Amino acid sequence: MRSGRARTNSGDRIVGPSPTIRRLGYPETLTPESDQAEVRLGDTMLHLMLIEDNPADVLLFRESLKQSPLPADVLIAHDGEQALRMLDELAFTPDFIVLDLNLPKFSGLEMLERFRGRLGCPVVVLTSSFNPRDREKALELGAREFLTKPSTFGETVDLVCSLVVRLANNGGAQTAAQS
Repeated sequence: MRSGRARTNSGDRIVGPSPTIRRLGYPETLTPESDQAEVRLGDTMLHLMLIEDNPADVLLFRESLKQSPLPADVLIAHDGEQALRMLDELAFTPDFIVLDLNLPKFSGLEMLERFRGRLGCPVVVLTSSFNPRDREKALELGAREFLTKPSTFGETVDLVCSLVVRLANNGGAQTAAQS
C-alpha cells in the first residue's frame, strides 16, 4: 500500500502552500446507501496529482474533490518543471494525473510528451482550451481524456466526482475523450 506521504526520498517537503498531502475528509469506506456503492475500495486511498498554475482553479479542484465519495490525497504542482521533479522524487506513482495545458515552464502538451511511456498512470487533461487541435494532440500524446473546464462550481464538482469514480472503477482503462 502506498505511504501517501508528501515527502521526497530525502525527506524534504515538496508541496508549496500545502506542504503535505492532506486527507480531505472523506469516509473510509462507502456505505451501501451511497449512490456510488459499486466502488469498493475499503481502506484504499486514491493518490492523484493536479498540475495547475492557477490558484483559483487549484482551490476549485480541491473543494470539488471534497464532494467525492472516495477518499483521496492530492498533490499539487504549479508548473511542469515542479511536476517532473515531484514525480522523480516521490516514493509512489499517483493513481492518475490531472493536467492543465497552459502551464509555465513546460506546457501541458510538452508534459504529455515527457510522460509518454514513462508513467504507469492515466493522465487526464483538464483545460480551458476549446481548440480541436489541442484535443487531438493531447489524445495522440497519450492523454486518457480531454476535458474542458466547467464554468460553474456545481459543474466542476460533478466533473471531478465523476472523474474520480470513473478512474477508480476501471483504473482509467477506458478512453473517454470528452469535451
